[in-house]
Amino acid sequence: MTAAKDPQPFLLKEFFNRDFIEHLANAVAGTKAPFKKAAFVQDVLDADHKNRELKQRMRHTAAMLRRYLPEPYTDAVEILMKASPHVTGFGAMVLPDFVEQFGLDHYDQSIAALELFTQSSSSEFAVRPFLIRYGATMERQMVLWSGHENHHVRRLSSEGIRPRLPWAQPLPHLKADPSPIWPILENLNNDDSDYVRRSVANNLNDISKDHPNLVIARAKTWYGQSEATNGIIRHACRTLIKAGNQEVLELLGEGSAKALQVALFTADDGSVSIGNHTFLETHIRNTADRSIRLRLAYAIDFVKANGSVSRKVFSWQIVELGASETRAFRRKHRFQQFTTRTHYPGSHRIHCIVNGEDRATITIALT
Repeated sequence: MTAAKDPQPFLLKEFFNRDFIEHLANAVAGTKAPFKKAAFVQDVLDADHKNRELKQRMRHTAAMLRRYLPEPYTDAVEILMKASPHVTGFGAMVLPDFVEQFGLDHYDQSIAALELFTQSSSSEFAVRPFLIRYGATMERQMVLWSGHENHHVRRLSSEGIRPRLPWAQPLPHLKADPSPIWPILENLNNDDSDYVRRSVANNLNDISKDHPNLVIARAKTWYGQSEATNGIIRHACRTLIKAGNQEVLELLGEGSAKALQVALFTADDGSVSIGNHTFLETHIRNTADRSIRLRLAYAIDFVKANGSVSRKVFSWQIVELGASETRAFRRKHRFQQFTTRTHYPGSHRIHCIVNGEDRATITIALT
């Protein structure tokens, strides 16, 4: 009897498959614009299609739209705006990508298109070249979008201007000076949409990596205004919390808690081979006569190829520890190889972190 094979993971690039490309072609042809639908599909799904990764497939599809849509650009983008209600889901990202590639010299038409396209996909990547070229003009547009009736557009105003948006073109001028971002975040810090508020938190977290004091000052101003703003601050300050910033921890009610004692911190195995795991266990005792909010984490000093170490902090648990209570916590840690982290043999120090402070350390051998 043949064993069943594990299913292959779905890759994002597979959104740009034949079904989607034909659907896109039908949507464009449905506008009654001159468009060679069959030739477009054939050229998108050419001999190199299978070898293209996600971004390459999206870029190539947008380039073929440019080839088969009429000149000038303004006519082409108007056709795509008419077709856009019928192009939704992840694949619809090709529409703002079209604007990013071909619309930078046509500010007014492109901004109107990005505002429309983001409502069924996301224009967060496409706005960034406009921020770089048009500077204050585009920044004012982002502020206007923060008051839009559609929450996807409001989210774009925050997400698109993030200084450190992953996989996106960097915005070095906003990393150096985030002041143009503040009016947007102020407008959205109590937004009805969790989708929008999460973007605000991520934007603040980006800023905290370059200007921690600015984010701490904003956190102190916002915290306590509403449960919505409290949630933003808790998520926005995650990098500062991992770094054990006491100002932030005290603001969140998790400051230096000397009454919390580490009664035990250990690992099941003193030696672990790469690819395997161990269990960490700690017992935390609250010696106070009141409950205390405990934020438990651990850090590992990973040995690098050259013998130096790189510290990585892992969240463990956040709980209210009752007066005179002792509680045990147990956590599985895997030493698997990842594309983002390669393990090397050597002596690894593991630290138990209580409310931002290193309280106990153990050492294990990774083999």
